[in-house]
Amino acid sequence: MQEIISNELWNEIKDLIPMKKVRTVGRPRANSRKMLNGIFWIIRTGAQWSNLPRVFGAPTTVHGWFNKWARTGIFELIQEKAYSFYKKNNNPCDSWFAIDTSFSKAPFARNGGRNPTDRGKRGMKRSIIVDWYGAPVACEVGAANKHDVRLFRATAQKIFNSKNNLGEIRILAADSAFDSKQLREFCQKNETVLFAAKNPRKTGKRPNSPGHRWVVERTFGWMSWYRGLKTCWSKKSENFLASTCFAAAIQLFKMGGIFG
Repeated sequence: MQEIISNELWNEIKDLIPMKKVRTVGRPRANSRKMLNGIFWIIRTGAQWSNLPRVFGAPTTVHGWFNKWARTGIFELIQEKAYSFYKKNNNPCDSWFAIDTSFSKAPFARNGGRNPTDRGKRGMKRSIIVDWYGAPVACEVGAANKHDVRLFRATAQKIFNSKNNLGEIRILAADSAFDSKQLREFCQKNETVLFAAKNPRKTGKRPNSPGHRWVVERTFGWMSWYRGLKTCWSKKSENFLASTCFAAAIQLFKMGGIFG
């Protein structure tokens, strides 16, 4: 079997995967690394679970473990570990970050919403925060018709509560959709300055947009190569979040010197 999850990567995350007690009788426990290989194959290809190659195990078994790990937040822990690895092997800027959202079609999502940019079709919205180099620090998902302000709070809170020494964050760049007094006060309470672009149609003045914010768009471009994210095929929002966090973790490990 081709190992999508390399030995180096597996050694970094294996301790985060909960180990089930081995029984002396009955069905043997599934191989966690093999399950992760299959999950990543699904996220990367966007294929149906029933089309998962048997080399990764029975599709129902792999899907079952994915559901369990997504429900218990394992993939968010993997992303946090990936960011620790990225910081250890790079010299990232801890004083500037950017936030933005992107839409994904979601024909089967139970918690999806009518996408205002896609003729009201059912969709999901991804919110990410990146650092100066575009490393995806935090991710959150919500219905396509959920206002960016609500996603902002949920995504930013992950940074403010992080164990990755992110208390040093000082500037959070955003577009005009986040130009809100409530959000500025929310960030100020967490020792952060929200630098949101000004909408000239509302202010009557020249646009004031934070520079370098294009890195978040580039990160969305990187993540769009994962066909399982470009279109949300998950029914549960926690599964779509898990897929997003796992893809972000792989990108962080890649930027830290590990690929696959």
